[in-house]
Amino acid sequence: MARTYLLILFFLIIYQIVNHWAILSAPYDVLFWENRFSRSQLIFGGKAEVKLSDYDIYAIAGYKYLHGDDPLKLDPVSPPLGKLIIGTGITVFRSAIIMNLIFGLMALVLLYILSRQLRLSPSLALVALILIFLDPVFRESLFSSNLDIFQLVFLCLSLVAFFRGPRWFFISALTIGFMMATKFYLTGLLWFWIVLAYLFLRGNYRTFMQFIYTLPFVALGFILPYLPSLLHNPDFIGFLRFQRWLTSWWAGNARVPWGGIFPIIFYGEWHTWWDKRVILPVPEWTWLWPASTVAGLISFVKNPRSLIWLWLAGYLLFMSVTSAFPRYLVLFLPFAVIQSLTLLRV
Repeated sequence: MARTYLLILFFLIIYQIVNHWAILSAPYDVLFWENRFSRSQLIFGGKAEVKLSDYDIYAIAGYKYLHGDDPLKLDPVSPPLGKLIIGTGITVFRSAIIMNLIFGLMALVLLYILSRQLRLSPSLALVALILIFLDPVFRESLFSSNLDIFQLVFLCLSLVAFFRGPRWFFISALTIGFMMATKFYLTGLLWFWIVLAYLFLRGNYRTFMQFIYTLPFVALGFILPYLPSLLHNPDFIGFLRFQRWLTSWWAGNARVPWGGIFPIIFYGEWHTWWDKRVILPVPEWTWLWPASTVAGLISFVKNPRSLIWLWLAGYLLFMSVTSAFPRYLVLFLPFAVIQSLTLLRV
């Protein structure tokens, strides 16, 4: 049965790659996008004649970072690591989305390993991957220059390394730092706090301290992508001031009505908070979202000390008090699916 599920997953992946081959193989026109960038909102603010999407900005900014631009000055509101990965894809493969596909496939491999670590059978683990891959918001992350798929890979790496035991804690901590250096650092910190809470609840003081000792690796993972900037201008106090400003910027940006993530998950409705505050349908929505969310949270009854459950509850709470976008569920839905299937585990 496991082989059948593996074949199904393989053909689903091949079908999607063939279906998106036009955008995967389209060469990234650096001169065109540099021209667009020079006339965009990042240069002229509200008076710009060109409005770039987040995905457009991530791609051209990542390319420019690799060619000498300072991430502390160019598009500094999001950390540089994810954009650097996209820029590497442009430089090496002339594609703005090839690294998203590569990292998406890495995420599937890591999610399978994680499912097996949680004692799902090979068949159930592959069913989880099929459900995850069939989710439109996950597939969209494979074929657009977004940052969320990179965070998912780093979160999966952190989980897999953590479950390997204390000798691997430094990898778990390092990838937490990478999470923090990919998008706003608070998501990575949230994961770090959840790990500490999990170890504390288990009452194993020695293991708790072993993880605390890896804190320098969290800092290392966060600082590494900024290293060229810091070497060029070794003002670490200025770097900390910049992070304080960034925190204030995101805090101001997050002043939105509470609970916006719930209608996205349960009804496929996105209650926007800008302009006229319209309600937009979420085209990626499927019944898998509410079903896996409810089942994943119910799984607490079977395993009240589950680290995955703590992540689901913590991330859901975090998303309920900040600006919620459907694509942010890339860090939630795969684990909701896996946690739901643990209810079927014998």
